[in-house]
Amino acid sequence: MDQNITMKFFEDIGCLYRASMHVSWNRYPNYKSDIWDLLAIFLQGYAFERQGRKPDYFDVAVDALYDCKARNHERFSNKIISEIWSRFCELLNDNNLNHQNNPLCPKGTKYTKNFKIGKKSFYTSKASLIEVIIYNDLIEKKFTLTSYIQHSILEKKDISHVFNMLTSIQGINKKISSFYLRDLVDVLKIPLNTVKNRHLLQPVDIWVRRTIGVLSNNKKIKESHGELDEEISEWIVNHCNNVNPEQVGMGIWLFGSEIAGSTYRLEQSLKNYALAFDLVDIFKKQIKDRYHNCIFFKKS
Repeated sequence: MDQNITMKFFEDIGCLYRASMHVSWNRYPNYKSDIWDLLAIFLQGYAFERQGRKPDYFDVAVDALYDCKARNHERFSNKIISEIWSRFCELLNDNNLNHQNNPLCPKGTKYTKNFKIGKKSFYTSKASLIEVIIYNDLIEKKFTLTSYIQHSILEKKDISHVFNMLTSIQGINKKISSFYLRDLVDVLKIPLNTVKNRHLLQPVDIWVRRTIGVLSNNKKIKESHGELDEEISEWIVNHCNNVNPEQVGMGIWLFGSEIAGSTYRLEQSLKNYALAFDLVDIFKKQIKDRYHNCIFFKKS
């Protein structure tokens, strides 16, 4: 496929991703002005998106958050750092808390791991999500996380500051930071034409690696496991002429993971316009038929 047409193709597919993503954000409609709603979006959809995470974490984290919101009469203060973590632990009965990768776990929290030679104690070394918000004085400056990120990007004309702030949180890696920031700038329609380090808005996973490996004709990229992710994200931004690179990234992921569904079919479709468009048409029809044929029950 011609590269310019390919990028436009992925940008168009990104619309399917964006439709679903905007529905998820609108579950918490006050995210622009309410720190609690914005945190709920981050915890529900992004903070625990890592391999091997427990599915319960998403919902438990949101319930812990809103329990503390009610208990503190919506006031956001230092005391909720430990309160939210305690409530999270309580709701999971202190089982499988994954301290070292948990963004609600306060810095310096002691935990133990089992080894063949016995148990060994560790302490978390990075700040929790709540600590980062409080210690950066977001509340005192009348910012939510949303408004702070928007203000910082527009003022500094750079993504790196807010990206580094997110990666300073316990359990938040580069992929999660890029994933969240990409969706946030899309929801808020933040202009990025003159913003530096735009490649930091490109979360890279196995589907993105495989796709860019084929498009760039680079076998090393296709077979990489993370070591070339920055090169991949820069390649996407640099090859998006007259299209939106964030929406292209969304489309690349959706096409690979949900429309093509296999490496074999992905590679076939990237070399064949007709097959690629046929797969998209089939996917769209499946979505339409699924909801058209579904029976929704109303509460009596």
